[in-house]
Amino acid sequence: MKYLHPTYQMISKIIGIENTLTLGKEFEGLQCYFPKFNTHINPENPPSMFRILTEIIGRENTLKLSKEFGGEFIYFPKFNSHMSPHLKERDQRIIDDFKKHNVNYLAQKYGVTQNRIYQIVRKWRKKR
Repeated sequence: MKYLHPTYQMISKIIGIENTLTLGKEFEGLQCYFPKFNTHINPENPPSMFRILTEIIGRENTLKLSKEFGGEFIYFPKFNSHMSPHLKERDQRIIDDFKKHNVNYLAQKYGVTQNRIYQIVRKWRKKR
């Protein structure tokens, strides 16, 4: 959990990690509007976003989020956008290997594009 983006950490405290990951996968990279909490929401005809959230995480969890974030937009970052220690270690290995191997080899070895290898190297060079 400590490797999750703060947005996901915050939401998981309200609806649990499993529901948070489900929600994140659905809205990853998007902004989501949370309808204002209203105890008088007509279950036969709820607002469209309330209906969508209810289908994904259930009514109870949707109500919890509406109480907390009602009337707000929440951005759900892509899961890989929050640099985890694992990615930092991988990037350091790429930098070390970059001195010995060509970009095509590194892209295949680490399962990334050649452009991503160049981005990592440029970022490293700027920090030096």
